[in-house]
Amino acid sequence: MINNEEVVLKAFLRVCSLLNIDNDTQVKITSTTEENGDPRLIFLKIFKLVYLIGNDDAFVKHWFVTENNAFGEAPIEMCKNYDGLITVLDYLNKMTRRR
Repeated sequence: MINNEEVVLKAFLRVCSLLNIDNDTQVKITSTTEENGDPRLIFLKIFKLVYLIGNDDAFVKHWFVTENNAFGEAPIEMCKNYDGLITVLDYLNKMTRRR
């Protein structure tokens, strides 16, 4: 029987593979634990929102690794800590509401 933890882990690893995210970065993302939510789920929400905006694998990859004026660094760098994950998620939520 598959549990929620397995589903989240598989989805997280699949997205990391698609984006070519190295193991060190994966560890940093997953080690940003907070009581307010699983960082992997937040990262998956971010991925989903970026995909909704660009609807293309190449766009999503580019977006994550390219410096963003709103953050002053690449979003993938922001995702290496919990506050950064929330900042990126909030930014994308605002962007997708404008559409």
